[in-house]
Amino acid sequence: LIGKAEAAMDGLKNSVPKTPAGQQQLIGLYVSLASNVKTQIDNASPINRKPLTQGFASFLDKVASASTDSKQLNWVAENYYQLGEASRDSRGEVTEDAGKYYAKSAELVKKLLEKVQPDSKEYVGLRLRLASVLKQQGNYVLAMDKLEEVLKDPKRASKMLNVQMDAAKLYMEWAEAEIGVPKLYLVAVSGGRRNRADKPNIWGWKQIGNMLAQHIDKNSESMNEETLQKFSEWMHTAKQHQADCYFRFALA
Repeated sequence: LIGKAEAAMDGLKNSVPKTPAGQQQLIGLYVSLASNVKTQIDNASPINRKPLTQGFASFLDKVASASTDSKQLNWVAENYYQLGEASRDSRGEVTEDAGKYYAKSAELVKKLLEKVQPDSKEYVGLRLRLASVLKQQGNYVLAMDKLEEVLKDPKRASKMLNVQMDAAKLYMEWAEAEIGVPKLYLVAVSGGRRNRADKPNIWGWKQIGNMLAQHIDKNSESMNEETLQKFSEWMHTAKQHQADCYFRFALA
């Protein structure tokens, strides 16, 4: 299957006119072929998944090298990331293949960041994606840097509770990965990366839980049932993580 698809791609490359319109048509066909292979991967048995994955990665390489369209490159970066996730071993450790796919995703995201305005939604989304890739690569400091760049703007921080939760989780994962640094469990609770006003840009589970409790207490009567349930679940999650951090710190 992969050999035939790659042959088809080479044939298309030679037959499509080398004009901007022709190249855009070619990239669209690449994306279509890659999407078909991805469907095959999703439905494949474990023994057939690796060669299909390698073939899919080959298609992504071709789109990445040929396209200048941000949406297409964003799609490629996301799929490189998903390949990295799928290529971890049974213990969740990053394999050589997974590391390679994460690196390709990070490289593309960095290129895309150069093309967008710093105050745009696309810029924020790309920074969050880069933080995810860096975390999976074990680059916790750089991952936290990217999250802080998004959260240090007070206008943005109050509207991005999910990112604050991701940042607190990152401190916990960092504490687990870095043996001998149990203090990071406490930072996950109390927050970190303090600004000039000595307030944490990364809130931590305690402030997240308190903010949610205050919001629910103030607005519960005007919330619909679904929204109230969502905020209540987030509040309980924050409190559970806070207790878990204290417990893990005590065991360290």
